[in-house]
Amino acid sequence: TTKLGRGNMRYFGLHELVYQRLIASGATTWDRTPYDEYELRPLVDKVSRQWLRPGQRVLVLGCGTGPDACHFAEGGMQVTGIDISPTAIDLAKKQAADRGLEVTWIVGDACDLSRAGRFDAVLDAHMLHCLALASDRTALIKSVAGSLVAGGCFIIATMIADEATTFPDTFELDDEGILWGKPSDDFASADCVEREGRRWIPTRYILRDPSPLVDELAAAGLSIEWQTIVPPGNEGDPAELQIVCRKGA
Repeated sequence: TTKLGRGNMRYFGLHELVYQRLIASGATTWDRTPYDEYELRPLVDKVSRQWLRPGQRVLVLGCGTGPDACHFAEGGMQVTGIDISPTAIDLAKKQAADRGLEVTWIVGDACDLSRAGRFDAVLDAHMLHCLALASDRTALIKSVAGSLVAGGCFIIATMIADEATTFPDTFELDDEGILWGKPSDDFASADCVEREGRRWIPTRYILRDPSPLVDELAAAGLSIEWQTIVPPGNEGDPAELQIVCRKGA
């Protein structure tokens, strides 16, 4: 394997390009579901009932166009959403304004939350599995732990694979859980590598077992309070590992 290191964009910069195309096509969410029927709504409802109360401060990581953040705000939370994509944040601002909701929006890298503030809860809105490289995940989890108040919750929704999980021919899942994809010829990133004459870029981190993530969380002072695995909606897709963990006092 040869690291190409072309371009300054990190691999997760692809999300901005995808959002530009999605929004140009008229979509309002990453998975093209209706804005108020977004995929994580059942989890947000559960968390809001069992672990949060109105007025608490909530940060949504990888907020995208803002459906999770807006839903928390409708429940009376003080909400901040952060995403790497300016295009997604622009639409999030419009959606919140149309609903008369007050949400703080940040375009930025969630691996550094030093200026975001302190929070009672942080939601990983399908962002953790977008950090394919271990160094980025470690930075994120450390940053989240630092932004939580004592007793605060980190809510995670991330991909997990099993024997039934399949991927298109243009992707390969390695033994470390990194899902490698073939970028378009015009995409240059410092994270591209070359193997057997082909360019690859890390796209996702997909667990096969919750244990490595649980260990990473514990190392940051976060203990598991609840977890479950939600089966995939379509045969062959990854399942979803959902976790609520809490920062010690």
